[in-house]
Order: sequence, then structure tokens, then C-alpha cells
Amino acid sequence: MVAEDDEVLNLKETLCCIIDPFSLSVNEKRLLNRLYDYMKNEIQSSEFLVENNKVYSIIEQFAIHLIQAVDWNLDYTNKTDVVSLLKFMDIHFAEHFESLIEKIIEYVRIVNELLHVKCFIFVNILSYLNEMEMNELFKFCHYQKIYILLIENRQPINVQSFKPAMIIDEDCCIIDISV
Repeated sequence: MVAEDDEVLNLKETLCCIIDPFSLSVNEKRLLNRLYDYMKNEIQSSEFLVENNKVYSIIEQFAIHLIQAVDWNLDYTNKTDVVSLLKFMDIHFAEHFESLIEKIIEYVRIVNELLHVKCFIFVNILSYLNEMEMNELFKFCHYQKIYILLIENRQPINVQSFKPAMIIDEDCCIIDISV
């Protein structure tokens, strides 16, 4: 159970478990859907609305001209859904990362901002990142007020930099090693 301010939180909405950092993608369906919702709201509440209407007018004129140019009796649907246009244009997050830590931080940032996830659980992340990269992740999460939980299959060499640190053994006994 996870709670915040005496309110029980839905684990699916507040936690994100990362087992394989290499397979992370900022272009997964749930993130793109939230991006499209965000962009749709931006279009409908800003100066983009006029431009959006112009684009749909041009598309409609093109469809009418195209239908008139052929010998068949054709019809079209005047679909003015912003999300359909965004998907048609294949708007998505750029995934040009120079390092694994850059990819992880960008994923955490986008998931936090779009899905409002506040806690990330990393499984065996110390097998993929060095101490400097872990410090970079810690610093980013600290500044963004994002909580992280590391679940490791071995005790880290530099256990002093991980506070609090605990070992849970086979008998589910908790041993506090951060002292």
C-alpha cells in the first residue's frame, strides 16, 4: 500500500517499475496519448486554434478537389479531430540519446510530467549505471521531487551513498545497513 497525506494511492497511477532500462521508450502508447491530449488542449486554448482551422479548411478543399477529379461517386468524412491530425503527422518524442543515463532521465521526466508518476522503482539498475551516472539520476530526482527505490540483487560496494539502505533476506528479515 502506498499513501500520501493519509490518502491511499493507486499503485498503477503513482508507481513505475523499470526492470530493463534498455527497452525504455518515451514513445510508448500511453505517453503519446497523453502528449496528444496535452497538445489538443494547447491548440484549443491558444492562437493555434486559428491555424488549426485553416489546416482543416485546406484539407477539406483538397478532398473536394480530389473527389471531383475522378469518375467515381465518392464521399469523405469531414473529420476535424486534432488527435487524428497529430497522429497523421506522426508527432512523437525524439529519441536521440547519447547515453543510457540520458535515456533514463528523459523517460523519468516525461512520465512524471505527463502521467504524474512520483515514484520509480528500479530493479538492478546498479548493474547498468556507474556511480557518476547514479549520482546524476539521484540529483535529477531530488530536484524534481521524484522518489526512487532501488531493488538490487547484491549489496552495493559504496553502500554509504545509498540512504536509507536495507537488506531483506530470504526470511524477509530487514537489516538496516545505512548506519
